[in-house]
Order: sequence, then C-alpha cells, then structure tokens
Amino acid sequence: MKRPQGCEATRTPWTAFDWASRACGGLRRRSPGPTAGPGNGSLAVLRAANALLIPTPPSTVDFASTAHFLRMVVEVLEVLEDHGLGPRGYHFLRVVATKVDEAKSAHTQIREMMQAVFGADMLAASLLDSAEIDNANVQLRTVYELAGVGTKTHERCRNNLDV
Repeated sequence: MKRPQGCEATRTPWTAFDWASRACGGLRRRSPGPTAGPGNGSLAVLRAANALLIPTPPSTVDFASTAHFLRMVVEVLEVLEDHGLGPRGYHFLRVVATKVDEAKSAHTQIREMMQAVFGADMLAASLLDSAEIDNANVQLRTVYELAGVGTKTHERCRNNLDV
C-alpha cells in the first residue's frame, strides 16, 4: 500500500489517522485547537435523545454508578433548562439489569435493591450473562448478526434476548 500523502518525504511513521484517512478516502485533520471536552458529546446526546435505556450490571459499584449518573443527568438538564434550552422530556426512560447470573445470590439481591430504588423505571426482564454477547462484542456485531446460528449457546442467548 502506498504511504499516505505527506509521509513519503519525511519518512515519518504512519499514524492511525493516516491509515484511517487512506481507508476512508481522505480525512481532514483539524488543528490547531483543543479537542472538545469529554462531556460535550454526552450533553449533545442527552439533548437530542427522546428515550434512554440504561444498562446496569447487578454489582454494587455499577448500581451506585447508575444512581449517580441519573442524579447528574437531572442536574445537567435542569441547568440547560435554566439557560433557556427548554425542558427535556423523554418518551421512554428505563434501567435494565445486564450481565445477570441468576445462580449468584448477590445478583438477585442487588436486582431486588435496584427494583426498590428505580421502581417502575426498572425493566422486569434482565439480560443474562452470556458468552455469546461477549463474542458478538469482540466482532463489533450483535448476537443477531453472528454466524454461529444453531449452537445451543447461541439459541439460549437469542431466547433470552427475544423475551
């Protein structure tokens, strides 16, 4: 493969940007200037979304993190409203327990605690821990896109997801 333009004369090593630029038919660098703060993208998503589905594994740390995240979302949306951006109403806001292992009593207890705290905003169905979901994530695919259709693991995972 030919080196991207600008790398031939200087013999500089290729960067990930150079490879991506070549593969995508040319990307432009934006410089100088600082990158956007890490929260700017999140704020834009919160403002643009009309629904939120918040995955939460049944662990104490993840449960506490989700509760903190929701408090922060409320505070940020209130500040945005105070600055004239209008109220943000979501058509759908739910928390779903993910990576659940029903054989672990701690998962059952934390799910019960989550149900008590989130009430009607907590989905009754949970996503069970599954190697098939991990396999799909590695391939940047969904379980529905995997080629392993027909295996017991795949069928069990699909049955769980289709509930």
